Amino acid sequence: MLFLDNAAIEPLIDPAGFIAAQDEIYRDFARGSGVCPPRIDIQSSEGEAGRHFQLGLSAGIGSRYAALRIKADVVFEEMVEGRRRKNKFCGQPGQYCGLVFLFDRLSGAPLALMHDGLLQKMRVAADSALGARYLARDDAGVLGILGSGGMARAHVAAMRVVRPVSRLVVYSPNPANRERFAAEMAGRHGIDAQAVDGPEAVAAQADILSSCASAVGPMIAGRLLRPGQHVTCIGGTLDPEADARIDLALRFGLAPAPVEIPDGAPRRLRRPHRRSRARAAQPRPDHFLGARQRARPAVRRGRGPPLRGGGQGGGRPGAAGRALPPVDPELKP
Repeated sequence: MLFLDNAAIEPLIDPAGFIAAQDEIYRDFARGSGVCPPRIDIQSSEGEAGRHFQLGLSAGIGSRYAALRIKADVVFEEMVEGRRRKNKFCGQPGQYCGLVFLFDRLSGAPLALMHDGLLQKMRVAADSALGARYLARDDAGVLGILGSGGMARAHVAAMRVVRPVSRLVVYSPNPANRERFAAEMAGRHGIDAQAVDGPEAVAAQADILSSCASAVGPMIAGRLLRPGQHVTCIGGTLDPEADARIDLALRFGLAPAPVEIPDGAPRRLRRPHRRSRARAAQPRPDHFLGARQRARPAVRRGRGPPLRGGGQGGGRPGAAGRALPPVDPELKP
């Protein structure tokens, strides 16, 4: 059995490979060959300085492998630049503990024990990128990021796989952090990267707006959104106005995959779109994703394309009430 720490894993991380693998595992769930119970987070009563111990457990079985993830954190909230932020550590501040046990599905043999620090960042970013792949405008070239940590770094790498991102606009409360992040991303990816003084400047320019902050509470403000933007939110939440303006919302995990293979047909959208017989047997994202659609009067009156949200947030413009496309990378939604 292999033991792979973060140092061994880092040179192996390939954003395109992550996205392809997660696309395939979601197809496994849609076909009924994958199993994944809802994640379990167990939190202790409040301890010293408002801190809690949290144990996270996740498990799943795909077509080739099975995995069990264990995460141990001390979690707490603190005020940073006037906002509540959720922080965590294991052992001491700056250290984290996440482990993934990998098994062979056919033989049951343990294959590897892996550190999860880098894997989990790219896994989350790959989810967001899948939302952009199937829902964002094909010409989305400006990525707006709220946050400047590890999740933000992973999101830049992943979004560049699925859309022609040539420009980055970033805001985080600490000026030194956002300036350093912009310089790092410009050098690493060869793109134009700009640090700005507030979320308003990010939203005003972004085709894809991603919140990767560790904030608690609303991070995406509806008053800042523009028609046609794709929104992802893995840190913080959408405020009520933003939530009301989203035309199509997807969240990986809102409708968890079944614990065992279901007997009945998968749940479908309220208004499934028409599909040809050739496409009828393909898995569709609503088989394994939570979906919400709204037809808004303002959109029907022709005031511009609606906003759409998907991924771990996200969206694209389109006709109101349009259903999700089949899960097919060759098919343009």
